[in-house]
Amino acid sequence: MVKYSILIILILMSYCKKEEEKKLPNKAIVSLVVGDAIIQTEDKKEIKAAINFVVFPKDKIITSKDSFLDLQINEDVKIRIKENTVLVLESIFLNEKENKISANFKLEKGKVYSKITKKLSKDSSFQIKTRTYVAGVRGTEFIAEENPNSSKTLVSEGSVSIDLLDKEGKPIGKEIIIENGNKGICVNNTISEKKLNDEEIKELDTDSKTISSIKTEAMENINKIIKTLDDQKSINEKVLNSQKEKNKEELNQLNENNSNELNKLNQINKENLEEIKTKSISDKVKMTSEQNSEREKIQDSAKETKSKSNSELEELKNKNKENLPPK
Repeated sequence: MVKYSILIILILMSYCKKEEEKKLPNKAIVSLVVGDAIIQTEDKKEIKAAINFVVFPKDKIITSKDSFLDLQINEDVKIRIKENTVLVLESIFLNEKENKISANFKLEKGKVYSKITKKLSKDSSFQIKTRTYVAGVRGTEFIAEENPNSSKTLVSEGSVSIDLLDKEGKPIGKEIIIENGNKGICVNNTISEKKLNDEEIKELDTDSKTISSIKTEAMENINKIIKTLDDQKSINEKVLNSQKEKNKEELNQLNENNSNELNKLNQINKENLEEIKTKSISDKVKMTSEQNSEREKIQDSAKETKSKSNSELEELKNKNKENLPPK
């Protein structure tokens, strides 16, 4: 009887574990958005991306010019979808308790920077598939780039294994390893390896230093939301409403600050205007006083000159009288 009870408990524990794995949030979280980026769901609905948005399998991320979006799968795996890029999250599975991850992306065009800071377990995989090859890593930093005429992989840390794809999009089984400091260039189903140039090294370094990260506490809160809500639309609407409310608060605060600054400026202008008026009146009175004083000086000088002239004239008359001959 005891044996049967133990067996039943073990079966239940195994079932609960499987159920728990099914409920695990197989998703990626948007940690940063700069410019315009759109998340297109599997049913072709388009949602403007925002911080803390949840990206699920089959979702497509589209960035425009001068825009980029940072995506976080877990604490150690982050991705930057650079400008003018289209990336599809084809599949994802997470088991953080056992440090297992399986993530597969399809890069339709543009550039994607990936940063895996901790080496993934042997049972894990991280792949980015382009039109011509698939890149697989366990712990590295690299850029995958898809252009109309070529595909590139730029590696700054670790190494990346590249395998060409056949016409059906399956790996042909001939991996080429691109080591750090190098790039793999695929043209016409042929891969060549070259050294990274200074501009490429700088780009990789900038992405590595600036890629954003969601704090553990925030990630746990997001996971709680996901576990309690099965509908993707509800999840993203909840995040969107939260972001809208935050934006509204920031806008109200900005308006209040602007209003206060405007009132301060008006008060300063008013005080300056009063000061100018007062100064103008004072200057006018001073100028009038100075003009009157100057006028009086001129008048006094004129009187003095006239008096002097009269005296001189009288003196001259007297001299003339003296010099006249007697009658």
